[in-house]
Amino acid sequence: MISDEDLRYISEVFIGDTGECYSYKAGGELVAFFNQYFGYNDIYQSGFPSRWFYVVERLKDLVKGNKLDAFFTLILSKRFIMRDNKVNEINAIELSQKALNLFNEQLQYDANQIIRKDGNYVLINEDEDLEQIGEGGFAKVYLRKSDNKVLKKLQDEYIANPGIRSRFKREYEITKSLQDISGVIKLYDFDENKMLYEMEKGEFTLFKYVKENKLSIEEKMKIALQVLRIMATIHGRNIIHRDLSPSNILFVNGEIKITDFGLGKNFEDIHSHQTLHTKAFGQFYYCSPEQMYALKDGDKKSDVFSLGKVINFIFTGNPDNERHEFGQVVNKATSQNSEDRYPSVIEMLHAMEKLNEIIKKSNLKEEAKHDIINGDLTTVAQQYIHNLDGEGLCSELIMNPSFKLVLINYMKLNNNNESFVINAVEENFKDSCLTFESYDPIASLASTILQEQFTFLTKEKAARILSHIAFSVNRFSAQRMVDRLIDRGVEPLIESVLQR
Repeated sequence: MISDEDLRYISEVFIGDTGECYSYKAGGELVAFFNQYFGYNDIYQSGFPSRWFYVVERLKDLVKGNKLDAFFTLILSKRFIMRDNKVNEINAIELSQKALNLFNEQLQYDANQIIRKDGNYVLINEDEDLEQIGEGGFAKVYLRKSDNKVLKKLQDEYIANPGIRSRFKREYEITKSLQDISGVIKLYDFDENKMLYEMEKGEFTLFKYVKENKLSIEEKMKIALQVLRIMATIHGRNIIHRDLSPSNILFVNGEIKITDFGLGKNFEDIHSHQTLHTKAFGQFYYCSPEQMYALKDGDKKSDVFSLGKVINFIFTGNPDNERHEFGQVVNKATSQNSEDRYPSVIEMLHAMEKLNEIIKKSNLKEEAKHDIINGDLTTVAQQYIHNLDGEGLCSELIMNPSFKLVLINYMKLNNNNESFVINAVEENFKDSCLTFESYDPIASLASTILQEQFTFLTKEKAARILSHIAFSVNRFSAQRMVDRLIDRGVEPLIESVLQR
C-alpha cells in the first residue's frame, strides 16, 4: 500500500534531515522514540545503520502490525511537535499542517493520502476509498468511505484550463464565505494540488425527498419557507446562486442545505464577472430565460425565477405546474419578463409569508368576493382568482358583473396571469355558458382585452372568443362589439379573425 520510496521520504522529514517540520534526531533519540511509543527494546550501539534506514525498517514493522496510522497520529499531533521543535501552540499547528502537506505530496503518486478522522490521522488509498456518487458541470462528486466525507473534484479534462480552475476555486470561496448560515452546506479543506474540496455529506436531495414521500401541505410549506429563508439571507449578502434546483438542495441530518454555488457570483467581487463564455447556465427546467441567453445576465431575479420553479416542484412534483395554494407567488416569481418578478428572494419570502397568513383565514372566500364587488384587486382577491379553475373563473365572470374589471387588472400584473386567464376562458366558456345571455359577459371581457395592451397571442384568442359568440352563437350585442372594434381600428390579423 505504501512504497519504500514513500517510507524513506517520510523518514527523512521526521528525523529532521529536511529541516522543515521536525528537529534533527540522532540515532539514540530515534531508538528511544520507538521504544517509548511502540514497545521496542532496541539498543543504540556501534554498527547502528543509517538513521533513515532504521526508521524505514521500523515503519515497515508498523505497516505489518497495522500501526502506521498511530505513528502519523503521534508525530502530527500538536503536543509532539511543540516538544520536538520547542515552539508554541500556534507554530506547532502550522508545522503539523506543513508536515501533512509534505507527506501527502509524496504519497499522491501512488494515490495514497493521510486524512484526519475522529481526531486521528489515517492513511488511505484514494482508488479504493473513493466512490463516485455524482457528476455535473465541470466536476465529479465522490464519497470518501473512510470518513464519510464528500469530495468535489474538477474533472481531469478541465484541470489544465486556468479559467475553469479559477471558477471552481471561486465556488469554494463563495460557499466558504457563507459558512455562518446554517442552511449552506459545510465545506472543509481545498486542495490546490488536486483541485478538489471536502464537504459534509447529505442524505438525499430535495428532488428525491419530494418524489419518494407523500407530503402534507404543511410539510411542503415548511420546506418552501426554509429554502426561501436561506436564499433570502444569501441575497442579503449580495450573493446569487444561478443554479438552484431540487437536485442541489440537500437534507443533512434532517436540515435543509443549499449547495453547488458553481455558477454563483458575488456582486462585490470584480473577478466574478468573468463568466461570459461558459457552457453552464443552470438546469434547464429551473433556469430563467435571461440565463438561457447568457449566464452573465443572471441576477437576483434569476434566482427568484428558479425558486418559483422549485416551489412548484415541492407542491406538485412538476416545476411548471403552479396550480397550488402558493401559485400566486410563483406566478409573479416566474414571469418571463424579469421586471415583473420580485427584486430578490427577500421580497419573495415576505410575499410567501403574507400569503400563508391569508390562506389560513377561514373567511377567505367571503373577503375576496367583497373586494371583487368593490372592484379591488387585493392580495386576497388575487389568491381567490388563482385558486379558481377554468370553469370556476368563467362562472364567476358570468355571475358577477364586477369581476371583469378585477380580472383585467389581474391579467395586467404579469404575463403568467394574462396567459392563464385567456387560456382558461377560451377552453371553458362554451361549456360554462348555459343560456344565450350568459355569453354576454364573456364577450365583454374579450372586447375589453382587445382594447388593452396585451400580447398579440392573447388578443388573437380573445378575437376568436368574441367572433364565436358574435357569429356562431349569433349574439347581436357581440356583433356590435365587433363592429365598434373594427371602426376604432385593430391589427389587420386580429380584424381578419373577428370577421370570420
